[in-house]
Amino acid sequence: GARPGQTESATPYLCVSAAMLDGRKQDAVSLLDEILNHTRFDDAQYIFNILRQERIALEQNVIMGGNGFGLLRAGAGCSAKGAVTETLSGITMLRWLQRTEKSFEQQGDALCRTLAGLCGRLFSRARLTLSLTGPEDRPWVDSVLAVLSDAPMGASARYPLFPAKREGFVIPAEIGFAAKAANLTGLGRTYTGADRVGAKILTYDYLWNEVRVKGGAYGVGLSVRPDGNVGLTSYRDPSPAGTLDIFGRTGQVLRDACAGGGSLDKYIVSTVSDLEPVLTPRTAGTRAAALYLNGQQPEDLQQERREILHTTPEQLLAFAEALDAVNAADRVCVIGGRAVLDACQGLDSVEPLQ
Repeated sequence: GARPGQTESATPYLCVSAAMLDGRKQDAVSLLDEILNHTRFDDAQYIFNILRQERIALEQNVIMGGNGFGLLRAGAGCSAKGAVTETLSGITMLRWLQRTEKSFEQQGDALCRTLAGLCGRLFSRARLTLSLTGPEDRPWVDSVLAVLSDAPMGASARYPLFPAKREGFVIPAEIGFAAKAANLTGLGRTYTGADRVGAKILTYDYLWNEVRVKGGAYGVGLSVRPDGNVGLTSYRDPSPAGTLDIFGRTGQVLRDACAGGGSLDKYIVSTVSDLEPVLTPRTAGTRAAALYLNGQQPEDLQQERREILHTTPEQLLAFAEALDAVNAADRVCVIGGRAVLDACQGLDSVEPLQ
């Protein structure tokens, strides 16, 4: 979690979730106790097999969905939240899995001891935030609390931002994925709901036509989030180099669109619809927990909605200036085949994914 506007610190959470019928609630507590407190880490071969499976799966995920992993990588230099997210679930984690698999014969026993020790430190009441979807049942909540140890919280860790780079990673493919990222707070600007409307205009007019229709990519998008993160990505793109040039013109294109004086209504309606998905009880509970951990209150969501509904051309012009700064920051990651990476000029580093 990271509160909106906060780029220098973040709090990672390990989420443990359980869904159960009302009559099986105590069985769920027993399972939580068994998993959290009695998982065995003394079978090194079993741990090694899990590591290998995770490594293979993550490599394949990057190859198939390089837009998301490229955005993680570019965003790791924009905020502490971005840095820790990439470290735990991006290419940095893949590199750790690759190294650990290769050195497991020498270091596997030590890793198993480390994992066991981490469980003892992580699953403590001092660290707990509990989200319950369903009728309130205090005795049951107390039984969940009783499963956890009373280990102290410990000192907070620091998550330094990654250095600004233009990176490339080679995968066995003829296409690629381009990603560019920045954080509005780091650029001296505060997110508003109008930024989402600007992102919608550029995604479905300019970017869709230039990258998807003309460029032949399977997908493209511009996203902006309340935490200030801005991301530009292309999916299964035959020409990431050309796409990066197209990304670089987004600020000017939005200024031109504002000068055209067209109605914003359809973009506003579309943006609002994105914020109101149909939710099951489970997804509603998960969403509420995520908002809480990120420091977002109901009034923040209402304010964002008001800002979207009252978007003006002047606000879009301010977002266009922010996009100029995003492009000037030049935090780029391209994942693709050797040929498409060779066409990308000025990459600071290019290395094989596998």
